[in-house]
Amino acid sequence: MKILILVNDVQKIKTSQSTCDIAFGFAERKRDIFVGDVLGLSWDQTDAPSVLAYSGKQTENVIAGWLKAVQKTAQERISLSEFDLILVRTNPGRDKNRGWAHDVALDLLFWAEEQGVCVLNPTKMLWKASSKLYLQGFSPKIRPRSIISHEVREILDFVETIHSEGNAVILKPLRGTGGSGVFIVRPDDLSNLNQIIETLSQQDFVIVQEYLKAGEIGDVRLLLLNGEPIEVNGKVALVARLRQGHDLRSNVAVGGKPSGVEFSDEKKAIVEQVSRKLKEDGVFLAGLDIIGDKIVEINVFSPGGIFDAGVFADRDFLSSILDAAEAEVKRK
Repeated sequence: MKILILVNDVQKIKTSQSTCDIAFGFAERKRDIFVGDVLGLSWDQTDAPSVLAYSGKQTENVIAGWLKAVQKTAQERISLSEFDLILVRTNPGRDKNRGWAHDVALDLLFWAEEQGVCVLNPTKMLWKASSKLYLQGFSPKIRPRSIISHEVREILDFVETIHSEGNAVILKPLRGTGGSGVFIVRPDDLSNLNQIIETLSQQDFVIVQEYLKAGEIGDVRLLLLNGEPIEVNGKVALVARLRQGHDLRSNVAVGGKPSGVEFSDEKKAIVEQVSRKLKEDGVFLAGLDIIGDKIVEINVFSPGGIFDAGVFADRDFLSSILDAAEAEVKRK
């Protein structure tokens, strides 16, 4: 099986990322694995899309050594139609200055799908969920009250409505990721509100979201495979991400502390609300970010937390994902 892992930038992959775990997992299975990035894609002289990719067929049996070996190999140009499976692990939100590259990547991946290549998550699904607007398609019962706007007056009116109830608001960019550009505005401190709106709206639409008080502790990343929680021997793949100090964000990438957490009735109820739509939309792998009984984000491009969830549950969730991906190829 010939597999491409597509990322933002191969040279910036870290061993702490789920993307690296997935790629190394396939390498350990002796698959014909390659890793490439969006700027390595092109429509070449063969009149078809291809990618400059690094071979993952390395002899290193430790993930850190394997990654270094991959990043030092010479790139090969390979037609996308040669791959049996392309796993999309890009993160457009972390690559805002090159958003155009991610748009083109989806166009080329769509062509590969039409040639019979299995692309996960599917290209149409990624287009549909290319921003946080995707969350608005789910029941308002399981998401915080929010608006998405570029109009200052509309934003201020919504902030005033939430503040009149004694609650704070969160403001963030529509296409942000990893906790970047997230601000909290409390009813007793409006001193920077206009500056925050001005800053966020310079490059994006603004999400204004009711602040959930359970977020004072942190959030929970719950991993779903084909619309259902990943479960191995009675344990579900989820991990709490606890805020540290005065930082508003709980993302592990910015200092949040991972911790074990139970798959509570609240979380089961959320899954019941979203499972059918995720299946209908063709979502292979998704990461739900949950605060209390609400989803605050659905990550379908490169959901992480796989390793930490496995550590706290003492289960091998990664193998479940690899098995399912290979099964999707066989079904094509």
